[in-house]
Amino acid sequence: MADPSRKPEHRAFGDNELLPTVWTVDDAWFEGAGLHGLAILPRIPGEVKSLQGLTDALKDKRFAKEGFDCELLRLLASLAQDRSCNLVACNFDYLEDNDNFERIDRERNAVLVDLRYEKYAATAPERFPEGGEGYGVYLLKHLLAGRRCKGDFFFVTGYPEIVRRILDKYREDGSWWPIRCVPVVIKDERIEDELKCFFSYFLQGVYRDPVKEFAHALLRTNPLEASRRKRLGHPNSPTDILDDFPLRSAFVTDYADTNGMESFKALYFYEGNDVDGKGERWIAPSAFREHLAEATITVDVSGATPFLLPIQPGMLFVICLIRFCKALDGGVRSMTIRVTKREGGGGAAVLEIPLDKDKQDGLRIGLETAHEGGAIDALRSLLSCDRQCFVKEVGTDGQLVADTVWVRPSPVGRAGQSARRIYAPVINKTFQEGRLCLSWEWS
Repeated sequence: MADPSRKPEHRAFGDNELLPTVWTVDDAWFEGAGLHGLAILPRIPGEVKSLQGLTDALKDKRFAKEGFDCELLRLLASLAQDRSCNLVACNFDYLEDNDNFERIDRERNAVLVDLRYEKYAATAPERFPEGGEGYGVYLLKHLLAGRRCKGDFFFVTGYPEIVRRILDKYREDGSWWPIRCVPVVIKDERIEDELKCFFSYFLQGVYRDPVKEFAHALLRTNPLEASRRKRLGHPNSPTDILDDFPLRSAFVTDYADTNGMESFKALYFYEGNDVDGKGERWIAPSAFREHLAEATITVDVSGATPFLLPIQPGMLFVICLIRFCKALDGGVRSMTIRVTKREGGGGAAVLEIPLDKDKQDGLRIGLETAHEGGAIDALRSLLSCDRQCFVKEVGTDGQLVADTVWVRPSPVGRAGQSARRIYAPVINKTFQEGRLCLSWEWS
């Protein structure tokens, strides 16, 4: 550390490891910007740990005349809350620690680095030849040491020409190329628009894999321990679903005709207590189609609608289905599902997945010999859900780790006699000419 009198400081607002995190690195937070500025966060009570609490605290009249930095932090807190992100504020010394930097420089993290450190004492001129001017640029260059960053880094400054000037000085040095790719958030009277664009740009790249995206969304709606203690709540209507939730528009659009709230609960919500007595949840075809389309799989739905998915929550079925289609050699890009109703109640669904003969033979052999791996493993996951499952966590490869809640005792799905038990259908498989058929029924 350049100056032993300084110490690393950080403070987190929001602590949900499933959500993206925005880090903001600035001397204003713990030391005070400029030569005479007052530190902001030491004056926020320690019990304030939420984004809403931080936003409210910064509206206090004590901060009303403290200038641009308070407004910047308030905007970050408000936008992070609106877009379901965590926010962590730290000083330059915290970022400079190698262990901390390794934890910060990760996927799903955005790091906003201020440019100037006006109180900096020039104790390392070889690393910071301009002292506090352009400090953030030289610090990030030192930490990256010529390698690409894993997270998304941004400079925040009212003087973007400083970045351009420094980069122009080192054009012939290849170790500076990672810094050339860092965008600049301009700190001026249009900062709110700048930050909105920053959040949109950052969140575009957060969920790159639809399997991981859906799995994380499933986790967000079903905290494991909470489900064991009490019935979980859920939004009252699709318009109350978080703005960043995957394919939120599918539920909102369907609300008037086929009740998008039912589709949302069918896919994402595990209602173990079944307090309203409805038992299984029905899904609108459009919600099913759009979730598979997100994984570049087209599906044609025909027959009676809406319909019942064979596993609750239905996103378990969708995730396994996507993994199976992606794992096959060459992949599967389309499928059809036929839904029929029966007189007196109940119905059935047949999902047809096109397969050539070689793929069919490989699946047959794999299933018969219990061979693990690839499409065989994905199909086995799809067919072996003989227990009502609850998702516990997502592995690094996007696979789900589930806790079994109770065994499904009936081959035909219906709401059981106990209000605390929901049954799901058994999935049958048949290989027909040119396709694999998965079928299930309900009463």
